[in-house]
Amino acid sequence: MRVRATSGDRAQSCRALLEYSPGAMLLTAYTPLGTSAMRLYSSGDRVVFLNDLEETAWSGTPAEFAASFGFFDATPVTMAELILGRRTSAPGVNIAYEPPSFPPKHVVVTHGSQRLDIEHLESTYTNARVEEPKVPNGYRCCIPPRL
Repeated sequence: MRVRATSGDRAQSCRALLEYSPGAMLLTAYTPLGTSAMRLYSSGDRVVFLNDLEETAWSGTPAEFAASFGFFDATPVTMAELILGRRTSAPGVNIAYEPPSFPPKHVVVTHGSQRLDIEHLESTYTNARVEEPKVPNGYRCCIPPRL
């Protein structure tokens, strides 16, 4: 998928892969060269954020992630469900789907000055469970994620 995240006057765009299984998600954002830029995993009360460009790792709760990352108040799993069209609403979040069917081709999620534009390029369905990524050796610990 193509993603454009805007928060105030800051914006970032990337290609990404979103893996989802009920209660768990893994979002991998890629650099223009196709290498992993970051990975965000969430399941239950656990969130893991790996910044592959800066070789840093962070883990905490969905609430700690929302406070640190500063993009939407919804949990990562809820955001994945919104992006995939498996959920159509969340408190404090506005969402629009084009076309209004499943799966949507284009999704826009807004919350105040924050906006997430998603274009789904391809969808694949599997029964595989989303697994938590391992923190590579040498990654610095406990660096909070940021947009």
